[in-house]
Amino acid sequence: MLSIRADQYINCSADDVYRQVCENYFTFQPVWDPAILAMRAASDRPIAVGSEAEISRLFRNKTESGRSTVTDLVAGTSITVLNCYPRSSETRLISCQQLNAGGTRLHVEISYTLHSLARLVAPLSANLLERALAISLRSAKLELEKGIHADEAS
Repeated sequence: MLSIRADQYINCSADDVYRQVCENYFTFQPVWDPAILAMRAASDRPIAVGSEAEISRLFRNKTESGRSTVTDLVAGTSITVLNCYPRSSETRLISCQQLNAGGTRLHVEISYTLHSLARLVAPLSANLLERALAISLRSAKLELEKGIHADEAS
Protein backbone atom coordinates (compact mmCIF):
# COMPACT_ATOMS: atom_id res chain seq x y z
CA MET A 1 0.00 0.00 0.00
CA LEU A 2 1.16 3.52 -0.80
CA SER A 3 -0.33 6.59 0.88
CA ILE A 4 0.11 10.24 -0.02
CA ARG A 5 -1.44 13.35 1.48
CA ALA A 6 -1.55 17.09 0.96
CA ASP A 7 -3.26 20.12 2.47
CA GLN A 8 -4.38 23.38 0.93
CA TYR A 9 -5.71 26.56 2.54
CA ILE A 10 -8.88 27.82 0.81
CA ASN A 11 -10.06 31.37 1.47
CA CYS A 12 -13.73 30.33 1.82
CA SER A 13 -15.90 28.82 4.54
CA ALA A 14 -15.74 25.07 5.22
CA ASP A 15 -19.45 24.79 4.32
CA ASP A 16 -18.83 26.31 0.88
CA VAL A 17 -15.77 24.15 0.24
CA TYR A 18 -17.62 21.01 1.39
CA ARG A 19 -20.56 21.83 -0.89
CA GLN A 20 -18.28 22.25 -3.93
CA VAL A 21 -15.84 19.39 -3.29
CA CYS A 22 -17.91 16.70 -1.56
CA GLU A 23 -21.51 17.24 -2.62
CA ASN A 24 -20.35 17.72 -6.21
CA TYR A 25 -17.52 15.18 -5.99
CA PHE A 26 -18.14 13.44 -9.32
CA THR A 27 -18.06 16.71 -11.28
CA PHE A 28 -15.31 18.38 -9.26
CA GLN A 29 -12.72 15.58 -9.14
CA PRO A 30 -11.74 15.91 -12.83
CA VAL A 31 -11.23 19.66 -12.28
CA TRP A 32 -8.45 19.24 -9.72
CA ASP A 33 -7.02 15.84 -10.63
CA PRO A 34 -5.28 15.91 -14.04
CA ALA A 35 -5.12 12.08 -14.19
CA ILE A 36 -8.94 11.87 -14.21
CA LEU A 37 -10.16 12.36 -17.74
CA ALA A 38 -13.88 12.02 -17.04
CA MET A 39 -16.43 10.93 -14.46
CA ARG A 40 -20.08 10.18 -15.10
CA ALA A 41 -22.40 9.69 -12.14
CA ALA A 42 -24.69 6.65 -12.32
CA SER A 43 -27.67 8.78 -11.24
CA ASP A 44 -28.75 12.40 -10.80
CA ARG A 45 -29.61 11.87 -7.13
CA PRO A 46 -27.69 13.80 -4.45
CA ILE A 47 -24.43 12.16 -3.50
CA ALA A 48 -24.68 9.62 -0.66
CA VAL A 49 -22.95 6.48 0.59
CA GLY A 50 -23.21 3.98 -2.26
CA SER A 51 -23.32 6.61 -5.02
CA GLU A 52 -21.34 5.45 -8.03
CA ALA A 53 -19.75 6.87 -11.15
CA GLU A 54 -17.87 5.52 -14.13
CA ILE A 55 -14.37 6.92 -14.17
CA SER A 56 -11.78 7.26 -16.90
CA ARG A 57 -8.16 8.09 -16.09
CA LEU A 58 -4.78 8.35 -17.71
CA PHE A 59 -2.49 5.60 -16.42
CA ARG A 60 0.95 5.00 -17.95
CA ASN A 61 -0.04 7.06 -20.99
CA LYS A 62 -3.11 4.90 -21.62
CA THR A 63 -6.76 5.45 -20.85
CA GLU A 64 -8.10 3.13 -18.17
CA SER A 65 -11.72 2.79 -17.09
CA GLY A 66 -12.99 2.01 -13.63
CA ARG A 67 -15.70 2.59 -11.06
CA SER A 68 -15.86 5.18 -8.29
CA THR A 69 -18.01 4.50 -5.20
CA VAL A 70 -18.71 6.74 -2.19
CA THR A 71 -17.94 4.60 0.88
CA ASP A 72 -18.37 7.20 3.63
CA LEU A 73 -19.86 10.67 3.88
CA VAL A 74 -19.82 12.86 6.98
CA ALA A 75 -22.08 15.82 6.30
CA GLY A 76 -20.21 19.11 6.32
CA THR A 77 -16.87 17.42 7.01
CA SER A 78 -15.60 14.69 4.66
CA ILE A 79 -16.13 12.19 1.89
CA THR A 80 -14.36 8.86 1.29
CA VAL A 81 -14.38 7.35 -2.19
CA LEU A 82 -13.06 4.04 -3.53
CA ASN A 83 -11.83 4.08 -7.13
CA CYS A 84 -11.34 0.61 -8.63
CA TYR A 85 -9.35 -0.06 -11.81
CA PRO A 86 -8.17 -3.29 -13.45
CA ARG A 87 -4.63 -3.11 -12.02
CA SER A 88 -5.09 -1.04 -8.87
CA SER A 89 -7.50 0.62 -6.52
CA GLU A 90 -7.32 3.75 -4.43
CA THR A 91 -9.19 5.16 -1.48
CA ARG A 92 -9.54 8.94 -1.38
CA LEU A 93 -10.39 10.79 1.83
CA ILE A 94 -11.19 14.45 1.37
CA SER A 95 -11.96 16.58 4.41
CA CYS A 96 -12.75 20.22 5.08
CA GLN A 97 -11.82 21.88 8.38
CA GLN A 98 -12.91 25.41 9.29
CA LEU A 99 -9.96 27.37 10.67
CA ASN A 100 -10.29 29.80 13.60
CA ALA A 101 -8.59 32.55 11.61
CA GLY A 102 -11.08 32.09 8.76
CA GLY A 103 -10.84 30.00 5.66
CA THR A 104 -10.69 26.24 5.32
CA ARG A 105 -8.04 23.55 5.41
CA LEU A 106 -8.73 21.13 2.53
CA HIS A 107 -7.01 17.81 3.27
CA VAL A 108 -6.68 15.03 0.69
CA GLU A 109 -5.29 11.60 1.47
CA ILE A 110 -4.98 8.91 -1.20
CA SER A 111 -4.11 5.29 -0.38
CA TYR A 112 -3.22 3.08 -3.32
CA THR A 113 -3.54 -0.70 -3.34
CA LEU A 114 -1.17 -1.77 -6.05
CA HIS A 115 -0.86 -5.03 -7.94
CA SER A 116 2.05 -6.70 -9.73
CA LEU A 117 5.15 -4.64 -10.57
CA ALA A 118 3.62 -1.38 -9.44
CA ARG A 119 4.30 -2.47 -5.84
CA LEU A 120 8.04 -2.49 -6.55
CA VAL A 121 8.25 1.07 -7.86
CA ALA A 122 5.68 2.56 -5.47
CA PRO A 123 8.21 3.72 -2.85
CA LEU A 124 10.12 5.57 -5.57
CA SER A 125 6.93 7.22 -6.83
CA ALA A 126 5.55 8.41 -3.47
CA ASN A 127 7.43 11.72 -3.35
CA LEU A 128 6.58 12.56 -6.95
CA LEU A 129 2.90 11.68 -6.43
CA GLU A 130 2.71 13.77 -3.26
CA ARG A 131 4.18 16.79 -5.06
CA ALA A 132 1.74 16.30 -7.95
CA LEU A 133 -1.16 16.16 -5.47
CA ALA A 134 -0.03 19.41 -3.84
CA ILE A 135 0.12 21.10 -7.27
CA SER A 136 -3.35 19.75 -8.10
CA LEU A 137 -4.72 21.16 -4.85
CA ARG A 138 -3.33 24.59 -5.68
CA SER A 139 -5.29 24.38 -8.93
CA ALA A 140 -8.37 23.27 -6.97
CA LYS A 141 -7.94 26.27 -4.66
CA LEU A 142 -8.15 28.67 -7.59
CA GLU A 143 -11.21 26.93 -9.03
CA LEU A 144 -12.95 26.77 -5.64
CA GLU A 145 -12.34 30.37 -4.73
CA LYS A 146 -13.37 31.57 -8.20
CA GLY A 147 -16.56 29.44 -8.18
CA ILE A 148 -17.61 30.17 -4.62
CA HIS A 149 -17.02 33.90 -4.94
CA ALA A 150 -18.96 33.92 -8.25
CA ASP A 151 -21.90 32.20 -6.48
CA GLU A 152 -21.78 34.83 -3.73
CA ALA A 153 -21.88 37.65 -6.27
CA SER A 154 -25.01 36.35 -8.02
